[in-house]
Amino acid sequence: MLLATALLIIGLLLVVYSADRLVFAASILCRLMGVPPIVIGMTVVSVGTSLPEIIVSVSASLPWPG
Repeated sequence: MLLATALLIIGLLLVVYSADRLVFAASILCRLMGVPPIVIGMTVVSVGTSLPEIIVSVSASLPWPG
């Protein structure tokens, strides 16, 4: 039980850190490319947030042996 709780907390901390880095990198990308933040938000950030769901859906549809 203690291990599961520790892994859950570590996982949540990693998600928060990764989200912070994604937003930070997207804001730098906006400034470097000279595009409005909404454009980066609709493309890069939306793909980054949808990618885990896409991976789970694709892996669930693949025929696994067993």
